[in-house]
Amino acid sequence: MPQFRLNSAEDLEKFYQLYFYAFNALDEPSWRKYFFERYQHGLIYGIKQGEKLTNGLYSLPFKVDFHGTKYLMSGIGDVATAPESAGQCRASTLLQAALNEMSANKVTLSYGALH
Repeated sequence: MPQFRLNSAEDLEKFYQLYFYAFNALDEPSWRKYFFERYQHGLIYGIKQGEKLTNGLYSLPFKVDFHGTKYLMSGIGDVATAPESAGQCRASTLLQAALNEMSANKVTLSYGALH
């Protein structure tokens, strides 16, 4: 089974660059600070072609209390695909990898975040 989790500082930087490329956003110092602080608490998944990261997503695990019952939960967001990699179902592959890991870790709930 392929490994899609990204753990290195180099991979995090590649994910940051992919985010701006995929969403055609401007890189600003305040956003960089926010991005890297937020990503210290999450799980990053990605697919590379050679050394280039072409697809990625972010999963933020935490606990929720729903009417007195606590559940493990994970929020999925920042699903990014480089335009030249669009239409190859790689985002679906990453989402399935994240959901499989959540299932193995007994995560009950998952939410998708939209921009």
